[in-house]
Amino acid sequence: MIKDRETMIEELERRIADENLRVQEENKDVNSKIQALYNEIASLERRKMDIENRYKASYQKESNDLESEKERTRREIAGIEDEINRLEKGITDNAKAKERVSDILSKLGAQYEAILSGKVEGDNRICPTCGQEFTEKFLHDRKAHLLEDINKKGEENDALLRSYDQMISEYENKITALNARRTELSSNLDILDRRVLKHFVSAYTEDEERKDVIKDIDQKKEDIDLLSGSVVTSNDLSPVKDQISKIRKEIEEIKGELSGKIHSDKAKARVDELETRQKDLAVSLARYEKTEMIADRFIHKKMDMMEERINSLFRMVKWKMYEPQINGGEKECCECYINGVPFGVQNTATKVNAGLDIALAFSRIYDVYAPVFLDNRESVTELIDADTQLVSLIVAPEHKELTIKNK
Repeated sequence: MIKDRETMIEELERRIADENLRVQEENKDVNSKIQALYNEIASLERRKMDIENRYKASYQKESNDLESEKERTRREIAGIEDEINRLEKGITDNAKAKERVSDILSKLGAQYEAILSGKVEGDNRICPTCGQEFTEKFLHDRKAHLLEDINKKGEENDALLRSYDQMISEYENKITALNARRTELSSNLDILDRRVLKHFVSAYTEDEERKDVIKDIDQKKEDIDLLSGSVVTSNDLSPVKDQISKIRKEIEEIKGELSGKIHSDKAKARVDELETRQKDLAVSLARYEKTEMIADRFIHKKMDMMEERINSLFRMVKWKMYEPQINGGEKECCECYINGVPFGVQNTATKVNAGLDIALAFSRIYDVYAPVFLDNRESVTELIDADTQLVSLIVAPEHKELTIKNK
């Protein structure tokens, strides 16, 4: 009976040794090819990152140039408004000066009419020194002198009045031109404010080099999947383990028998032989389990790459696609995390930003940038950067009716 068990153990050892050798040899080339594909994918991912960084740098430069142009436009508008204010003050000052000159001309005109009518002569016809009446010639000359003096002053003030009118006209023309320029600049500023650099997103999405890199990565991942399907796995170890347990039990039984037969050298030698064989079986089992562990590590690495690929599509949220089990296995799941914290226990602002991140990710995937409606926007102080139109729904107690504002 013992001889039969020894023969059985030898057969098991041969089976385990043959199986281990077969698995190792048959998977050697496959594992080498899979590792080479992983190395190539890592190199392609670096190329894809370089392309993305190049577009990011171009986007940042054009964005900075756009802001600089808007700032220059704002400064020019401010300068025009200052100049318009200065000219309007000049018009006001000239109008007041013109009014004063008009008053002077009116008074001079009244004096002129009075002298012509002789109303200013009166008692002035008698010389205050000698008491004699002035001659008609003297009176005529004095009247002519007074009228000439009034005419001279009138011409001077009239010229001054025309100069004020000319300055007011020039100022008004300049204001008209400045207003036209301000309107033009304001229109340009509105265009700049509405300008969205979406063409970078389209250009990045349609970049031929990037498409080729992604295509190569996907192809190599498909190759890995195909090779993974050809990985040779070992047969079920449970029967071998059962056999080993059974032999151990028999060894213990033999030890029990030997305890009553200390002087039985033959039985003791048999126990030593069985213990030696037990160690050899344990070594073979360890090699067998090592092969099984390598296969498990490969499957785990594949799961990690899938989760990493999904998470690379999002900026803020991360997805947990697999959950470790107590027995060392993996359970499929799909849970959303933000900074390591589950979505369900986040505050409202974080949930809104996470939802926006998910919506933007699908927009980038399908290259469709539809408006995104954000409810409870009043609870969010800062939103993540978005490449699409945002419509914020905000509760404001001071507004009893729905109002729509454009920014």
